[in-house]
Amino acid sequence: LDFPDSLTYVSGFEGCKGLSGNLSFPDNLMTIGNAAFSGCKGFTGALAIPEGVKTIGKSAFSGCTGLLGKLTLNSGLETIGDSAFSGCHGLVGKLEFPDTLTSIGNGAFGYCDGFIGELCLPESLHSVGAAAFERCKGLTGIVWPESVAKVPNGIFYECTGLTGTLVFPDTVTEIGSNAFWECTYLTGLKLPTGLKKVGDC
Repeated sequence: LDFPDSLTYVSGFEGCKGLSGNLSFPDNLMTIGNAAFSGCKGFTGALAIPEGVKTIGKSAFSGCTGLLGKLTLNSGLETIGDSAFSGCHGLVGKLEFPDTLTSIGNGAFGYCDGFIGELCLPESLHSVGAAAFERCKGLTGIVWPESVAKVPNGIFYECTGLTGTLVFPDTVTEIGSNAFWECTYLTGLKLPTGLKKVGDC
């Protein structure tokens, strides 16, 4: 699938299972639309988002199970939509975010069990959606930003690779329901001094 250099917006390939090969984008691209490549299981290789992209839409790459390798998120990226990479099991390595990112949607990286190591969320974030990292079983630790006051529902649901003690900054005021459900290897949780609400287990 070859895109022209003039392309600034892409969408419309949802469920195109016959498309195959590496997925690469032109430098002028600014937006990857909702469900742009959802269910396109034939694409393979690593995935790099070009520098000009500010928005990755809802379910943009959900179910792209053929993608294999590192996910490179560009500097300048601001928004990752709901379920954007949900079920991309083949994406591996450390998941790194640019310091321009302001929003991660619900279930954005759910069931992405190839990501490993410590997850560092940038201070540029304003919001992180529910179940954003559900069943990311390779994550071993979390660095939570002071800029996000709520730890949302189910965010680390069944993240069984998390170990040791999780520490949250004192700016956190709420921890949602099932945030750490079945995180069986956690040995401690340091609650912030400003905490006002903890949801159901």
